[in-house]
Amino acid sequence: MDGLRFALLWGGTGYNDIAWNFQGYGLATADNPTGNQDVWQDFSYLYAVIHHPTAGYIMYDVGLGKGEDTDRRPKAHRKINPVKVSRDQYVDEALKKVGLTVNDISTIIISHCHWDHIGGLEFFKDTPAIKNIYVPYEDFSRALIQTHKTSIGYSDSGYYKKNVDVDGAEFHLLSEDTKLFPGIDILLLAGHTPAVAGLILHLASGVYIFPSDAVTAQVCLTGEALPGTIYDSLGFERTRKRLLKLKKDLNAKFIFSHDPWNFPTYRLHEWIE
Repeated sequence: MDGLRFALLWGGTGYNDIAWNFQGYGLATADNPTGNQDVWQDFSYLYAVIHHPTAGYIMYDVGLGKGEDTDRRPKAHRKINPVKVSRDQYVDEALKKVGLTVNDISTIIISHCHWDHIGGLEFFKDTPAIKNIYVPYEDFSRALIQTHKTSIGYSDSGYYKKNVDVDGAEFHLLSEDTKLFPGIDILLLAGHTPAVAGLILHLASGVYIFPSDAVTAQVCLTGEALPGTIYDSLGFERTRKRLLKLKKDLNAKFIFSHDPWNFPTYRLHEWIE
């Protein structure tokens, strides 16, 4: 579609045991009895801003909430998955790198409600976008249960109450694949959580697929490893096969949210048309 473009924003770096991200990657074999030696892995947090010629500026995920590197999550959670994030990697400052502010955004798509994808909603308080948030119904439902069933406001499932209870937030719940705007398709993908909102952008230069954490990296798409955090393993396999078919049918390129191997090849903070 003419005029449709996107820019990738780098929202910081996470660290954890590689098994949290990629089950089975580099397993030992008879030919390689020591297997993969990587244990403590760094990976990047990516989110995107999209410009649509009629719908305006749209966020696909919003990155981390302020304080993820210090005290936003419990200490036990930060020991498993610490982050390194600078002030200019939070969404309000990151948008300035492509000439925008949070007030320029009209719509927000949240792929799923895990803390590293939804935390930045707080930066959109009192902006037009806070009343126009799209999120998968099944994932949002699970997030509410996990964050409201106890007084502490979280569980070990990656959801936190402060990230879904944002002042002024209004959510449009997605229960099926949706053509959100011309050239922008949302796919509901099973596996990582009950539903992840994947994205297809039909640019004039070609098609880009953003599977978010439904398929976190190239090695998951090819079947070399399973995602480390997985809600439904059979659902993941259905998602993987579906995305491989779309890749072939649409001759699509993929942008993975947490791919440590492909991240250096991505163009950051510049418009791709």
